[in-house]
Amino acid sequence: MSKFYNPDSFRWRSSYIAFTNHAKNELWIYELDVIQVIDMLNSSFECKDTKKGVKTDIEVCSIRKRQIFRILLFHDFCREVQEDCLVVKHVKPA
Repeated sequence: MSKFYNPDSFRWRSSYIAFTNHAKNELWIYELDVIQVIDMLNSSFECKDTKKGVKTDIEVCSIRKRQIFRILLFHDFCREVQEDCLVVKHVKPA
């Protein structure tokens, strides 16, 4: 297994981070990659105006490329690492 795909590289708040296909498309649209999103999560802050979402969603904001991005995550079980994880479902400008 390559160092790039090491599951420990994809952790935030001690949880493995996975991405929905929709979130992967948003990464492509906003020219971001997975490592950048992990860095954004590590430097995230509470969004001023949280959107009404599912109660289990976690919503944080982070600054990247002089722009505030809103990141929405939810809890799930990730088969690739056989543990509970957080799944990014949206990465978009706030």
